[in-house]
Amino acid sequence: MIIYRRQWVVKFSLGCLAVLTGLEACAAQGDLEIRSADQAVTLRTGAQFAGAVSSVVRDGVEYVDTRDHGRLLQSAVNFDRFGECDNPTEAGSRDDRGSSSSRLLAARSGPDWLETRADMAFWLAPGTDYGRACGRRPEVRSALNRSVRDGYLLDKRVAFVPGMEGLLEYDAAYTVPRAHESAVFEVIAAYMPRDFAARWRLDLARGALAQAGQGTGSDPVIRATRDGRHAMGVWSPHLPQSGRGYGLVDYPDVVKWNCVVRETPVPAGVYRYRCYVAVGTLDDVRAALLAAAARFPRGGH
Repeated sequence: MIIYRRQWVVKFSLGCLAVLTGLEACAAQGDLEIRSADQAVTLRTGAQFAGAVSSVVRDGVEYVDTRDHGRLLQSAVNFDRFGECDNPTEAGSRDDRGSSSSRLLAARSGPDWLETRADMAFWLAPGTDYGRACGRRPEVRSALNRSVRDGYLLDKRVAFVPGMEGLLEYDAAYTVPRAHESAVFEVIAAYMPRDFAARWRLDLARGALAQAGQGTGSDPVIRATRDGRHAMGVWSPHLPQSGRGYGLVDYPDVVKWNCVVRETPVPAGVYRYRCYVAVGTLDDVRAALLAAAARFPRGGH
């Protein structure tokens, strides 16, 4: 899973230093925008969220909830079964308001693709009393991290797939600076407005949709409005793993799907995963995910 690091040409550690021909201007250190070829879908990242995806709009409808830094459409990871007590998060920490504790190191984009690099903040401030057991470790009840950030980097590329309208390729590479016993890489978590209350799973073998309950499973998942006019779902060539990998969760004021890869053990290094995200009507999303699963090799990059 060790990957080659491309050289960045637009850096933000000291502000926007360069604008090259063919690349989008350095908008507010991470406020980037890309569009599908048919202009039907617009995706934006937010500087205040360290470059995490803060908006996906189709036909004037917003698909992403941004009411705190744990929502959005973003990547995260937690280690050693500690859950949120050891949880680098792309968009920032639980206590962030406005600006992010994560540090955006670089960003660039073209008309239909974007790339960002962020030093991810831990979800909890150092030493925070969690108030309950941390993840699956009942003996631990406070944050494990001793600093706001600690070199857990996320290199992300998001691009519309040519010839497949409404399909996004989401490539996340995590730099893990020290060894861990285990990791749960939440390659993408999509937090969506409550209007996307309908839950679906896609049986790839039969090409059929089935209504789904909450929880994790082996089938790609889709969230949709009840009339099916707006939907977003995900498939990954890395999944499933032991009957799981895709999740659906409802909260009182937001709904979620995610694409999760688990690793044991986790030597220090770079871990790269890819998920495909489809946006459109429920029928569009079903067709796009089936096409992605047929086109792209399983287990590969």
